[in-house]
Amino acid sequence: YEAAYGVISWVYRCVSAIAGSIAFLPLRVYKVKWIGPTGSQRYEIVSEINDGPAEVLAKVNRGMTGYDLREATVGYLELDGNAYWELVGHKRGGEITRSNPPLEIYPLIPSRMSVVADPARGVKGYIHNVNGKKQPLPASDVLHLRYFHPSSDFYGLSTLSAAANACITELRSVTW
Repeated sequence: YEAAYGVISWVYRCVSAIAGSIAFLPLRVYKVKWIGPTGSQRYEIVSEINDGPAEVLAKVNRGMTGYDLREATVGYLELDGNAYWELVGHKRGGEITRSNPPLEIYPLIPSRMSVVADPARGVKGYIHNVNGKKQPLPASDVLHLRYFHPSSDFYGLSTLSAAANACITELRSVTW
Protein backbone atom coordinates (compact mmCIF):
# COMPACT_ATOMS: atom_id res chain seq x y z
CA TYR A 1 0.00 0.00 0.00
CA GLU A 2 3.04 2.28 -0.08
CA ALA A 3 2.23 3.04 -3.73
CA ALA A 4 -1.33 4.01 -2.79
CA TYR A 5 -0.01 6.53 -0.26
CA GLY A 6 1.65 8.61 -2.96
CA VAL A 7 -1.16 8.37 -5.53
CA ILE A 8 -4.54 8.19 -3.80
CA SER A 9 -5.39 11.43 -2.04
CA TRP A 10 -7.72 9.98 0.61
CA VAL A 11 -5.13 7.35 1.59
CA TYR A 12 -2.47 10.04 1.95
CA ARG A 13 -4.79 12.29 3.95
CA CYS A 14 -6.03 9.55 6.30
CA VAL A 15 -2.59 8.10 7.03
CA SER A 16 -1.05 11.56 7.46
CA ALA A 17 -3.83 12.68 9.82
CA ILE A 18 -3.55 9.56 12.00
CA ALA A 19 0.27 9.54 12.05
CA GLY A 20 0.54 13.28 12.70
CA SER A 21 -2.04 13.21 15.49
CA ILE A 22 -0.35 10.36 17.32
CA ALA A 23 3.15 11.77 16.77
CA PHE A 24 2.03 15.06 18.32
CA LEU A 25 1.10 13.39 21.62
CA PRO A 26 3.70 13.84 24.36
CA LEU A 27 5.69 10.70 25.09
CA ARG A 28 6.62 9.96 28.67
CA VAL A 29 8.69 7.11 30.11
CA TYR A 30 7.95 5.86 33.63
CA LYS A 31 9.65 3.59 36.10
CA VAL A 32 7.01 1.24 37.49
CA LYS A 33 6.78 -1.19 40.36
CA TRP A 34 4.76 -4.34 39.74
CA ILE A 35 2.27 -5.12 42.48
CA GLY A 36 0.07 -8.11 43.06
CA PRO A 37 0.73 -11.75 42.26
CA THR A 38 3.31 -12.82 39.67
CA GLY A 39 1.95 -12.42 36.16
CA SER A 40 -0.61 -9.78 37.14
CA GLN A 41 -0.93 -6.63 35.08
CA ARG A 42 -1.11 -4.35 38.12
CA TYR A 43 1.59 -1.77 38.72
CA GLU A 44 2.13 1.62 40.25
CA ILE A 45 4.17 4.46 38.82
CA VAL A 46 7.30 5.12 40.84
CA SER A 47 8.71 8.07 38.89
CA GLU A 48 9.00 9.66 35.48
CA ILE A 49 12.28 8.98 33.67
CA ASN A 50 13.81 11.94 31.84
CA ASP A 51 17.16 10.46 30.82
CA GLY A 52 18.34 7.25 29.16
CA PRO A 53 15.41 5.79 27.18
CA ALA A 54 13.45 9.05 27.32
CA GLU A 55 16.37 10.96 25.79
CA VAL A 56 16.77 8.42 22.98
CA LEU A 57 13.04 8.55 22.19
CA ALA A 58 13.10 12.38 22.15
CA LYS A 59 16.30 12.84 20.12
CA VAL A 60 16.23 9.72 17.99
CA ASN A 61 19.31 10.24 15.80
CA ARG A 62 21.11 13.11 14.09
CA GLY A 63 18.46 13.47 11.42
CA MET A 64 15.23 12.79 13.32
CA THR A 65 13.26 13.99 16.27
CA GLY A 66 10.93 11.91 18.41
CA TYR A 67 8.01 13.40 16.47
CA ASP A 68 9.54 12.21 13.17
CA LEU A 69 10.05 8.68 14.52
CA ARG A 70 6.50 8.40 15.89
CA GLU A 71 5.00 9.80 12.66
CA ALA A 72 6.98 7.33 10.50
CA THR A 73 6.17 4.45 12.83
CA VAL A 74 2.42 5.05 12.77
CA GLY A 75 2.49 5.70 9.02
CA TYR A 76 4.23 2.38 8.39
CA LEU A 77 1.81 0.57 10.71
CA GLU A 78 -1.20 2.04 8.90
CA LEU A 79 0.17 1.28 5.42
CA ASP A 80 1.92 -2.02 6.04
CA GLY A 81 0.86 -3.33 9.45
CA ASN A 82 4.54 -3.41 10.47
CA ALA A 83 7.12 -0.92 11.67
CA TYR A 84 10.76 -1.70 12.36
CA TRP A 85 13.32 0.26 14.38
CA GLU A 86 17.01 -0.48 14.14
CA LEU A 87 18.45 0.07 17.61
CA VAL A 88 22.09 1.22 17.54
CA GLY A 89 24.19 1.03 20.71
CA HIS A 90 27.48 2.67 21.59
CA LYS A 91 29.23 -0.44 20.21
CA ARG A 92 27.96 -0.12 16.63
CA GLY A 93 27.27 -3.56 15.27
CA GLY A 94 27.31 -5.01 18.77
CA GLU A 95 24.20 -6.71 20.11
CA ILE A 96 21.87 -4.47 22.12
CA THR A 97 22.07 -5.46 25.80
CA ARG A 98 21.90 -3.77 29.21
CA SER A 99 25.62 -2.99 28.89
CA ASN A 100 25.18 -1.78 25.28
CA PRO A 101 21.83 0.07 25.38
CA PRO A 102 20.42 1.77 22.28
CA LEU A 103 21.70 5.30 21.77
CA GLU A 104 20.07 5.88 18.38
CA ILE A 105 16.99 4.60 16.59
CA TYR A 106 16.55 4.35 12.82
CA PRO A 107 13.15 3.48 11.32
CA LEU A 108 13.42 0.89 8.54
CA ILE A 109 11.05 0.68 5.57
CA PRO A 110 8.82 -2.39 6.11
CA SER A 111 8.80 -3.49 2.45
CA ARG A 112 12.58 -3.95 2.72
CA MET A 113 12.40 -6.20 5.80
CA SER A 114 12.06 -9.97 6.12
CA VAL A 115 11.77 -12.03 9.28
CA VAL A 116 14.23 -14.90 9.75
CA ALA A 117 12.23 -17.53 11.61
CA ASP A 118 13.67 -19.88 14.22
CA PRO A 119 11.56 -22.90 15.24
CA ALA A 120 12.86 -22.74 18.81
CA ARG A 121 12.90 -18.97 19.48
CA GLY A 122 10.34 -17.63 17.05
CA VAL A 123 12.41 -14.87 15.45
CA LYS A 124 16.12 -15.42 14.91
CA GLY A 125 16.73 -12.12 13.16
CA TYR A 126 15.82 -9.94 10.22
CA ILE A 127 17.06 -9.29 6.69
CA HIS A 128 17.17 -5.64 5.57
CA ASN A 129 17.23 -5.51 1.75
CA VAL A 130 18.41 -2.22 0.22
CA ASN A 131 19.11 -2.03 -3.51
CA GLY A 132 19.56 -5.80 -3.69
CA LYS A 133 22.07 -5.88 -0.83
CA LYS A 134 20.81 -8.09 2.00
CA GLN A 135 22.01 -7.04 5.44
CA PRO A 136 21.30 -9.50 8.29
CA LEU A 137 20.27 -7.90 11.60
CA PRO A 138 20.11 -9.80 14.90
CA ALA A 139 16.70 -9.86 16.59
CA SER A 140 18.14 -7.93 19.55
CA ASP A 141 18.96 -4.95 17.30
CA VAL A 142 15.46 -4.61 15.82
CA LEU A 143 12.23 -3.60 17.48
CA HIS A 144 9.40 -4.98 15.36
CA LEU A 145 6.04 -3.32 16.02
CA ARG A 146 3.04 -4.85 14.30
CA TYR A 147 -0.70 -4.81 14.18
CA PHE A 148 -2.64 -8.00 14.85
CA HIS A 149 -2.82 -10.42 11.93
CA PRO A 150 -5.13 -13.42 12.32
CA SER A 151 -3.13 -15.66 9.97
CA SER A 152 0.53 -14.63 10.40
CA ASP A 153 2.93 -15.40 13.21
CA PHE A 154 5.51 -12.88 12.00
CA TYR A 155 3.86 -10.00 10.16
CA GLY A 156 1.12 -7.50 10.96
CA LEU A 157 -1.96 -6.61 8.92
CA SER A 158 -2.43 -2.98 7.93
CA THR A 159 -5.66 -1.15 8.60
CA LEU A 160 -5.61 -0.11 4.94
CA SER A 161 -5.96 -3.76 3.90
CA ALA A 162 -9.63 -3.50 4.86
CA ALA A 163 -9.98 -1.00 2.02
CA ALA A 164 -7.92 -3.07 -0.43
CA ASN A 165 -10.61 -3.30 -3.11
CA ALA A 166 -11.22 0.45 -3.02
CA CYS A 167 -7.48 1.12 -3.30
CA ILE A 168 -6.99 -1.33 -6.17
CA THR A 169 -9.99 0.09 -8.06
CA GLU A 170 -8.78 3.66 -7.61
CA LEU A 171 -5.17 2.82 -8.56
CA ARG A 172 -6.40 1.13 -11.75
CA SER A 173 -8.64 4.06 -12.59
CA VAL A 174 -5.77 6.51 -12.12
CA THR A 175 -3.48 4.52 -14.44
CA TRP A 176 -6.25 4.03 -17.01
